[in-house]
Amino acid sequence: MLTTGVAHAQQAAGSIASLDEVVVTATKREEKLHDVAMSITAVDGDELTRRHETSFLDFAAQIPGLSFEAIDAGTNRVILRGQNVGSVGATVATTVDDIPFFMSGAQADGSFFSANIDTYDLKRVEVLRGPQGTLYGAAAEGGLIKYVTNLPDLTKVEGAVSLGGEVVHDGQAADYAKGLINLPFWGNRAAIRISAVEENLPGWIDHSSTGQTDVNHGNKYSLRGSVLVKPTDQLTIRFTAFNQGLNVQGDNGVEVVGAADPLHSVPGNQFTPVNGLNRDYLAPHIINDRLYYYSLNLEYAFPLATVMSSTSYGQISERFTSDLTDSNLAPGITYGDYLGAIVYGGPIIVAGRQLEYVHKFNQELRVTSNPGNSLFGNPLDWQGGVFFTRETSLLDQPFDPRSAADFNSVLAPPLGGAGISAYYKEMAVFADVTYHFSRAFDIEVGGRSTNTKQESQTTFFCCVLYGPDFTYPGIYQSESSHTWSIAPRWHITDESLLYARVSTGFRPGGPNIPTPTLPNPPSFLSDSTRNYEAGFRTNLFDRRLSIDLAAFYIQWKDVQILGIVQTPTGPVGINGNSGSAKNKGLEQACPNVFRGESAGCRLDPILRPPEYAKALCPAGFSRTG
Repeated sequence: MLTTGVAHAQQAAGSIASLDEVVVTATKREEKLHDVAMSITAVDGDELTRRHETSFLDFAAQIPGLSFEAIDAGTNRVILRGQNVGSVGATVATTVDDIPFFMSGAQADGSFFSANIDTYDLKRVEVLRGPQGTLYGAAAEGGLIKYVTNLPDLTKVEGAVSLGGEVVHDGQAADYAKGLINLPFWGNRAAIRISAVEENLPGWIDHSSTGQTDVNHGNKYSLRGSVLVKPTDQLTIRFTAFNQGLNVQGDNGVEVVGAADPLHSVPGNQFTPVNGLNRDYLAPHIINDRLYYYSLNLEYAFPLATVMSSTSYGQISERFTSDLTDSNLAPGITYGDYLGAIVYGGPIIVAGRQLEYVHKFNQELRVTSNPGNSLFGNPLDWQGGVFFTRETSLLDQPFDPRSAADFNSVLAPPLGGAGISAYYKEMAVFADVTYHFSRAFDIEVGGRSTNTKQESQTTFFCCVLYGPDFTYPGIYQSESSHTWSIAPRWHITDESLLYARVSTGFRPGGPNIPTPTLPNPPSFLSDSTRNYEAGFRTNLFDRRLSIDLAAFYIQWKDVQILGIVQTPTGPVGINGNSGSAKNKGLEQACPNVFRGESAGCRLDPILRPPEYAKALCPAGFSRTG
C-alpha cells in the first residue's frame, strides 16, 4: 500500500527482459546456478518481497518437488521429492547463511518444526533437492532449504519502509509494517544493517460455544541485526543476531464428522465439517513459537586459500496448548468420557500443555581454495573442514483435568505428564574436490565422515495417567555414518549444461522413550538415502527462455517410521525402522519467458492439467505445492 526504498533498474519500454545470471552458494562456494551439478532452485529476495511471500508456505509453489503439511500456524512438515512416511526426525535440513538451524537429534521432533524464517531482506532462498549429507551432514538426506541474508553494504546508506494489509473473506483485516536501514561507518570499512517486521495475522474461524469470532488470529515479528567489518582486503568479520516470534490465539482446526468413531462404524459423510468454519473446543489452542540465533563469521583470504570460521548459537522453542477431551483412548472411547466417568465422577476437559525447545551450538572451520589452483596443468577447486554441533532439547507434556463447568478450575488428582531431556552431539570431517579435465568437462567428488552421540532421560509426573513420579535411567547411543557424492558435468556450450550426480545422506537414529507399560523399548537405527540424478539446463533466445530438466531415482534404506502401540493407558508412539523404499520422478522448471520467473511442475501422467496450471505450465504438467 505504501512502499519507499531503493529504486530498481527499469526495463526500457517495449523491450524484452533477459534472464539474470544467478549466483548461489549451494556447494559452499559462490557458483553460477546454471553451472551447479545438482537440482537446485533459487528464489530472489526482491521477488519474495514484491509478491509478499513471507514464508516457505508461500514460495513452495515455485519449487519443483517441494511441499508441506501445514498442521497449524507453527507446525509444518517439510517434504522434498515425496520423502515422507510420518516419522519424527527431520529429512530436510535448514540453514541461514552458514548456520545450521534445524533439529538434528532423534528426540527433538524435527520433522514437525522447521525454522520458517521470514523472507524480508533476504538476498535469496536456495532449495537443494536430493541428499546433501556430504557438505551439510545429518538430517539433510532429503535436501536442504538455505536462507541467504543480505550483507551490510560498506559503500552506501540505504533504507526502506513497507506498509500494507490484507482482508480475509468472512474474517479479519490485518496490517503489517516492515523496514530496514543500512549505515556504513569507519571510513567504509564497516557497516551495520538492521531489518524488522511486525505483522498481524487475520483470523477466520469462530467459536460456537463462546460466541467469539476469528479466534485463530495472531501476530508475528522478526528482527535481524548484522555488523560487517573489513579492516583489510583479506579479513572479513561479520556478527549477526536474529529474533523471530509467532503468537496465535487458536489453531486452524475445525470439528469434522466421524473423527472419534471406531473404524467399523465410519459414517458416509466422514470428515465433513460439523458447523462450517467453526470450532467448539473448550480448552484454548494457543501457539507461541520463538527462534533466535547469534553468529560470528570470520574469513581470511591467504594467497592459496581462504580460511573460514563460523560459530553460532541458536534456540528453537515451541509452546502450545490443546484440548484432548475428544481424543481416542481406544476406538470409540475418548479420554474425556473415560476419565470423567471413572476418576472424576462427571464431565471434564482434558487440557494439554506442551513446551519444546532446542539449544544448538555449532562450530565449523573450513578451508576453500582460491581461483588459480591447478594440478597437472588443469584447474583444481577444493575445500575441506571440520564441523561440530551440540544440541540439548527438552520436551514437557503435562495434562490438566479441568471442570467442564469452569475451565479455570483444576481438578484433583492430577492427570500427570512426561518430560524428556535429550543431548545430541555430532562431529564430522568433510572434503570436496572438483577437477577440471578441460574447459568443458569436470568431476566433483566429496565425502564426509560423521559420528553422533545421543543421550536421553524420561521423567513421568504423578498421578492418574502414569502413577507416582518416576525417572528412568538415561539411555545412551552412539553411531557413525559416511556419506559421499560424485558429480560429472559437461558444458556442451556456454549456455547448455549436462550433468549427473550420485549422492548420499543420512538421518540419525536414537533411543526410544520408555513408558510404564513399555519400560524397555528398543532403539531405532539411522536411515539413509542414495540419489541418482541426471539433469540438463540451457538458455535460449539470448537468455529470454531457460529450460531446466532433472530426472531422479532415490533408494531409501532402513526407513524410519512412527508406530503406535496400544497400552492400558492409551496409545504410545514408538520409532522404528521398516525396510526400504524407492522414489523416482521427473522435474522441470516452467519459466515465464518475459519475467524470468518459474514455478514448480510435476509430470501429470493423465495429461489433463488443472485449469489453474495452464497459465504457467506446458501441457502435461501441473503445479506442485
